[in-house]
Amino acid sequence: MANFIAAYLPYRLWHLFSDEAPNLHSRRNILLYLVICLVSAFTVAWFLAFGLYSFFGLWIEEIYTYVFFNNFGFSVIFGMPLLIILTSDSVSIRCQKPSRHIIFGKINIKKPVCAVYALLMITVFILVFFFHMNPHDAPWLHILSVLSLSGLLCRIRTVSGAIQCDGGYRNASGERAAACSWVNAGDSRYLRMRYR
Repeated sequence: MANFIAAYLPYRLWHLFSDEAPNLHSRRNILLYLVICLVSAFTVAWFLAFGLYSFFGLWIEEIYTYVFFNNFGFSVIFGMPLLIILTSDSVSIRCQKPSRHIIFGKINIKKPVCAVYALLMITVFILVFFFHMNPHDAPWLHILSVLSLSGLLCRIRTVSGAIQCDGGYRNASGERAAACSWVNAGDSRYLRMRYR
C-alpha cells in the first residue's frame, strides 16, 4: 500500500497544482517537484511507521527516518535526472491527466487542504525526528495521524470518467485511437477505443 501511495500521490499532486505535463523545464516546476517529493516522502514514512504501530503495536523510529530520507533522497538524486531525460524532446512519453477530484472538482479548496496536510506531515516529522516522540508516549499523535489520513484520502479520491484520447494510443497495426470511453461489462469496466 505504501508503494502505491509513493507512486500515485506525486502524480496526483502534480496535476492538482499544475496544468502542464510533468517536466522540470522551469524553476517553478523544479520547486513544485521538490515540494511534492518532500510531501510524498513524509506520507510514505508516516504510512509505514504509524501503520506498524497501529496494526502490530510496534514503534520503530528508525523506520520512519530511514524511509523518509530514502524516498526523498532517491526522488531528488535519481528522479530529477530521469524526469529531465523522459521529458526531453527526443523522448515522447506523455502522462495521462487524472480524472477530477470529487471534493476539489467544484470548489477551490485544494490549496488550503494540501497546505494543512503538508503542515501536519511536517509537524509529525519534527516531533518524531527531532523530539523522538512516539505514539505510545504521546497519544495525541494518533489524532494527528487520523487528521493526516483524512487529508490523504481527501486528496487522492477521484471520480471515474471518460478518458480523453489524443491519438497517443495505438493498436497492434499501429493505428492511432480516434476516441475512447469506459464501458461497463457486468462487474468490470474496460476501455473501448475506436481507431481511425
